[in-house]
Amino acid sequence: MNRCGNHWTIDVMTVLAVAATLSLATVSRAEDGASSAAKTQSHKPMGPGGPTGRSKPHGSESAKAAPSGIQLSRRTTVASGVNVHDKVLQECNLETMLPQLIAERNSEVHLVDTAGGTHLELRIVDVHAPNGGVFSGPKWLTVEGKLVSGKGVTGDFVAKESSMASATACGMLSKVMTVMAGDIATWLQSPTKGARLGHAR
Repeated sequence: MNRCGNHWTIDVMTVLAVAATLSLATVSRAEDGASSAAKTQSHKPMGPGGPTGRSKPHGSESAKAAPSGIQLSRRTTVASGVNVHDKVLQECNLETMLPQLIAERNSEVHLVDTAGGTHLELRIVDVHAPNGGVFSGPKWLTVEGKLVSGKGVTGDFVAKESSMASATACGMLSKVMTVMAGDIATWLQSPTKGARLGHAR
């Protein structure tokens, strides 16, 4: 400070230096407070399951529930004594088309890889599909089925359909399975034992 007359005056540079020091101290305290708050927040869970906010699975809740209703294998069994060419089985989708059509016509039916619980078992026991298309006459298919619940059989049936309404064997068999699927889907609404469906009556 400099003396001027009977009064003391404050050096301007000194005042500015003091003010700068106070400002830096205030900023430092603010930064320290923000850093502390951020650390505290990082240790808080973001949701019921922890930092990710995801709930932790609890036992059976994490397990995939088995489909309810009637289970049906995606692939139909073909009896060992059936005389049918592999080409017909593959090109006409004999093993997979019927289950799919049944599931489309009955909402209680669910296709699975391995059926269990209440399920429908299907077995192709006869296929008539000679070469020659329409020139070799009608094509037909016979299927046996049973509805199983637990260790008991709720109902069983034999279904048979035939068709000539196509120029090819696969076209005829497709129409056969379409009609048969409708008969089986209806039967499942009120299953009985010893039922005869379609042309098996």
